[in-house]
Parts: sequence; C-alpha cells; structure tokens
Amino acid sequence: MFDIKIKNGTIVDGTGNPWFVADIGITGERISAIGDLSSVKARRTIDATNKIVSPGFCDLHSHSDYLILANPTAESKVTVGVTADISGNCGGSAAPQNEMFWQEWWTPDVDERFKLVTREYAKNTLAMHGIEFDWHTVKEYLDKVRKTGISINYGQLIGHYTLRIAAYGQERRKPTPEELETMKSLLRQGIREGAIGFSTEVGSHFIWEYEIDELLELCKTCKEAGGVFSYDIIDYGPRMLHDLEVALWVVEQTGVPAIISHIQVYGRENSGKAKYVLQMIDDTRSRGFNVVADVMANALGGGLFFSARGLDLLPEWCHDNLAEVLDNPETRERLRKELMDGRSSRFYVNPNRTEEERQAGMVYSFGPLKDIHWHHYVTIVRCKDKSLEGKTIYDIMRERGTERFDTLFDVLRKDPDVRTVINNVHPDNMREVVCHPHVAFGTDGGLVGAIKRPQIPNPCLYATFPMVIRKYVREEKVLRLEDCIRKMSSLPMIATKQYDRGVLRPGFKADVVVFDYDEISEVLEYGDTVPTVFAKGIENVIVNGTLVVEEGKHNGQRPGQVLGLNQSAGR
Repeated sequence: MFDIKIKNGTIVDGTGNPWFVADIGITGERISAIGDLSSVKARRTIDATNKIVSPGFCDLHSHSDYLILANPTAESKVTVGVTADISGNCGGSAAPQNEMFWQEWWTPDVDERFKLVTREYAKNTLAMHGIEFDWHTVKEYLDKVRKTGISINYGQLIGHYTLRIAAYGQERRKPTPEELETMKSLLRQGIREGAIGFSTEVGSHFIWEYEIDELLELCKTCKEAGGVFSYDIIDYGPRMLHDLEVALWVVEQTGVPAIISHIQVYGRENSGKAKYVLQMIDDTRSRGFNVVADVMANALGGGLFFSARGLDLLPEWCHDNLAEVLDNPETRERLRKELMDGRSSRFYVNPNRTEEERQAGMVYSFGPLKDIHWHHYVTIVRCKDKSLEGKTIYDIMRERGTERFDTLFDVLRKDPDVRTVINNVHPDNMREVVCHPHVAFGTDGGLVGAIKRPQIPNPCLYATFPMVIRKYVREEKVLRLEDCIRKMSSLPMIATKQYDRGVLRPGFKADVVVFDYDEISEVLEYGDTVPTVFAKGIENVIVNGTLVVEEGKHNGQRPGQVLGLNQSAGR
C-alpha cells in the first residue's frame, strides 16, 4: 500500500523528456513506483486527470536566511510550487556568526539597512521577528532550522562578507594572511556542517571590495570541500560582460562548480547583448567546466523588492507638502534637477553612503530616475485613474504630449499613492535568457510572510515560477513545458548536488507539484496589505512525501529538510 497515490496524471518528469500519462506511488519520503498502479491501494489518492504532475520547483537564488525561522511555513514559496530554497546568496548568510553582524533588509527601519552592528544589537533586530539569535556556527543555525520545522527544503550557502565579519569583524579592508586562513577554515567547517557551498558578489557591492587572490583562495577551498560556488553579478548593463568574464576565469582557475546569478541584461540600449552573455557560459561549459546560471525572470523592480509608491521615487523633503512643491515653479524645478542627479527616497538610496561613495556610483546610492531611459521603465500598476494602469511614463507622455518629468509630476499630483514598478529589461533579452537550457530561475527574495517592513512586498518575491509557465510556455510558446520544468527542477538540483531530487523517478525524494496547465498563473498584488494568495492553478504540493498544499491551500504541515551535500548519489 502507498501512502499517497497520484493517479492519471500527465507526468512531466523533470528530465526534459516528453510527457506521459501514468500513476505515481509514494511511500514515506520517496517515490516508490510510476506506471499503471490502479490495482494498488493507497491511504490517500489524488486524482490528477488532465493535470500536470511535475517535480517541485527550486528557487536557486533566494534570501530566506533568518526569515525561514520567522515564517517556517513559507506560504509564498510552497503555494507557487517551490519545494526547495537556496539561500545565503550575494555574499551574505545567516552563519557563521561571531560578535559583529551585517544587518540587511529584514530590519523594519530602512535607515538601518546594510550596516555593521554588534551581536547584541542584532539580537534585538531579529527578536522583532520572534527569532532568538543564539547560534554561531553553520551547524548551530541549521540545527535551529531543523528544530523549528519548515514546509520547504532549505539549502544554505556561506557568504563571503559573512566569513570576513566572523573572521575579523571589520568592514572595509582585505584580510591579513592569517585572517584569510581563518575564513578558509570557517568555510571548510561550514560545508562539513551542512552548507552546500560559498557565495560572493562582484567586489564593489556594499563596499565589500576584495582582490581576486582572496576569491581564488576561497573558491579553491570550496572546491576541495566539495561545495559549489555562487557568483552574483550586480551590473546588468555596461559592466556585465566584464564581471561575467571574471567569474568564469575564477571557475577555470579553480575548477569549482559554479552558479552565475542574475544573468539579467537590462536597458533598451543593451538589446541583443544576451546572446553574448550566454555564449560566454556555453564556451566555458564546452571546455569541461560545470557552470549554470539563474535569472530573475519576473523583473519587477521596486524599492529593494517592495512595491514602492510613486512618491518613493522622490526625496523625502517633498513628501509631506507634495502639492505645494509641484505647484511652485521653483521647487518643481529643484525637484527635477535632484531626480536627474540621482536623489531619491530611502527606499532607493542607502542613507549610509558618503558623498564620495555616491559619486563613485556604489550600488543603491542613486535614485532610479538618474537613468536617462527611466521613463521607459517606470510602470503604473495601481492608480485612481484606472486607464493609466499598465502604462509606462513614456506611454502616458506620448498620449499627453508632455515632458517625462512633468508627466510623472502630474500623475503624482492627482494621486500621491500611485504604485509603480520598474522594469528595464528588454523583452528580447529576457526571452533569450529564459529559454537557455542552462539557466534556472531565482526570485532574489525571501519569505513574504516574514517581512516586517513598510510597504507591500513586490511580486518578484513570489510570482516567478507560475509566471514563467504562463508567459513563456502557454502564451508565447517559446519554451517547451518539458524543458521549462527541467530548468525549474533537475537543473538547479544537480547544480547544488542534490542528486536524489528534481526528477520524478522511483527512489527519488517525493517533492511533487500537481497543477492545471490552463489555469496556472501568478497573482500580482499591489494593495495595502501583505498578500495571502500567490498563484492560481497550483492544486497540490508534496514535500518529502507529505502533502503540504491541498486544493491550493497550505495545510500547515512542515516536512521540509535541510539540503546538505550528497555527492556520492547519482554518479
């Protein structure tokens, strides 16, 4: 007898092979049989007639560190079909920790983002989320995750600047040889204790500059320990090819298996550049190096992944008296000049930057309206005037015959609470990246239910996976469903050395999604409350053999596991 039987499903097994109709039997945590199982009884039977049955999806680039403790049921992930979450990206992770702490976007005070604080201070920040900050090592953190109980599988990378802080607690200098040895030792220890590898970013992000020798040493250590390397590209425009070239050079020097994160190609002026980016990855793979990539396919930018009001595009000095500012020619002109210089609100500009750092173009130091093409990218998503919804500022200015800043000011004058998103991805570039066989998907975000910040979480945190199936498979038909599911399941699982997941096959872990192909789609919410529904058409989700989503609703079960390295399986 099976614990669960899924009958009559259209199986897309995660390998890229053609679909077929069959039953799936699940016993305990694993798939025990696939075929005609009509004669075998089960404690629970799911009728999947005319439904797609696929492996669970993997969010290959996530930031659920800490948040998995605050929101262990992970509704915004599992109800959209995500059964595996890879966190610790972008050079930052929840462990190892020592006496200093790098405070990121989970703090409710936006002025406290990206700030080095004491451990005692960090305890108070995390306590706001109900998290007791009582760990130091990777083992202690992952044991806490296990003890909490989670609804999805969780994989942990070890962040580069987290290693620096744990080793010597300083921000803006390179490590001494002795400190680098400490970092390497912490990395080895962390991988032994359950981390799956090491992550970093292009060196200038958040002022954590490093020399290439430091990165090489850490990647060699990661390779020797059996881990994987995640390299986050943060410039999606002019520097992208250079930054990618550096990442691939490091891979070829060390042989470490790598995930290149954020293969985004932004800007209309960069139309066509995606093929060169992808060709560089293909060339490296052709030389025998294990490289895959991920993309944020739902590129709805906001104020650090929040659905900012249009008002948040403007500096704070004009928020409380916006009508007066816009009605006065002098203050209106002052505002225009400040926006062109890159000034903005705290949602876009890190207030902890010095003027020197701002002028150097450090990340999150300039407002988005400094970009000369911004009016093509800022889109109205909620407005009192419903005729404006879905239109860019460029669309509206062409209709009205007004200048771009005047157009934005006029919209804000009539509705200061208008909601906007920023999407500066050329659709041809995104389409080419999304369809590439070695590009998986990531949200670059954490768990919506854990967020205690002003403003509403941006849909890019949760809407990626159903959107890709809806848009690129069902509507545009540029990606086969079988290939899409492989890129969401077995590709990221193999990339992170999880060789017994990501494919529907007897003996593999039973992470399974049942969805309606004709109905699956994202739910975009730009209201005034945190959303509770994240997708349509996803009917059942099974994690490690336990049903977690039933008829689209989370049932409260927490069968998720920590994903450690399993290098002997599947060879």
